[in-house]
Amino acid sequence: MLIQHVRLERTRHLGPALLGLALWHQLRLNEFFAARLDDAAADVPWSRIAAVLAINRLCAPGSELAIEERWYPTTALDDLLHIPEGAINDSRLYRTRFCQARPTGLSAWRRAGWTVPRPSSSADEPWWSSR
Repeated sequence: MLIQHVRLERTRHLGPALLGLALWHQLRLNEFFAARLDDAAADVPWSRIAAVLAINRLCAPGSELAIEERWYPTTALDDLLHIPEGAINDSRLYRTRFCQARPTGLSAWRRAGWTVPRPSSSADEPWWSSR
């Protein structure tokens, strides 16, 4: 192999997307949205599109159009979420926003008693403090 012929193609950011996805799974939002949004037939499960939107809000907030054109192609989310290339577009992102706004969305999460899991700690110590 000649080093002159080696080149990088399609470099992407892994860290923020991986951290956002880990948080998504730790909060069990994947289960929540899969149970509520994936009943409709789609090329890409709606819960995965919801994950893209949430991770975008965490890492680089922007419009749906900015997600499609600038942010999403620079991340490794397509590989992490097993989304086919070209499946993310602004109309799909807008439709997912509409699905999240339905009564079965986050208000149902609160009604079902879902809470953010917190590490156990002593009563006199806040949950976010380090030991």
